[in-house]
Amino acid sequence: MSNCTHDNAVKHVRGKTFLNGTTSIRKQRLIFYEDGTKKTEVTDYPLVEITPSECFQKRISLIPGFLLKIDGHLFFTELLKGGVSSSNFGLGEHLCFDCKHCSAASDENGGCAKIRDLFPKDNLREKGRWSTSNCMIEKYSFITSGYERFNRLDEALVVCKCLHFEKSDPHKKYSREEIDQMKLNLAQYLVPDATTLDEARAIILRDFSYPLLRKNFPSK
Repeated sequence: MSNCTHDNAVKHVRGKTFLNGTTSIRKQRLIFYEDGTKKTEVTDYPLVEITPSECFQKRISLIPGFLLKIDGHLFFTELLKGGVSSSNFGLGEHLCFDCKHCSAASDENGGCAKIRDLFPKDNLREKGRWSTSNCMIEKYSFITSGYERFNRLDEALVVCKCLHFEKSDPHKKYSREEIDQMKLNLAQYLVPDATTLDEARAIILRDFSYPLLRKNFPSK
């Protein structure tokens, strides 16, 4: 390390990143040297409570940022290059992958606004891929706690507490009719005028290039 005061070489480094309440993100490194000595380095990234409108200004500034949401309150800190990397910060596991509402279907059909924002229609039609740019944690009142990294290559929105969360049942068996209805519910997000799965399938295969859509709605 260029800033170490030891003359001997670094043997290895162990590090962790965690929340210091809502005061800061703390990055701690324990450095071990070849002569058996060790040193702890601590870097704090101060968290400042902000409003949703202030958060919008942070986003359009293009400065890499970390946004913490705790019980509906928003806390922000800048994350420059070499700053905080991926971590759950002790807030708990990301809930979306284990939620029965993890779908772009309408709320009435069991879906979620956050997932719909992750898969904007124009992106799927024109670019054939998903996008994180529309997912902003401050938009979702039902997400009460979690965090987001934005204006970084490793952008992410992690949901730790959600009022809509319902645990999915991976062992539940569905009939062919139930599966087709769920597919139609999902397809109607993209083609709301479709009334049958065959009609939705034909439009998706004609107008959309996203590979996962084509896999889930294959031609018969």
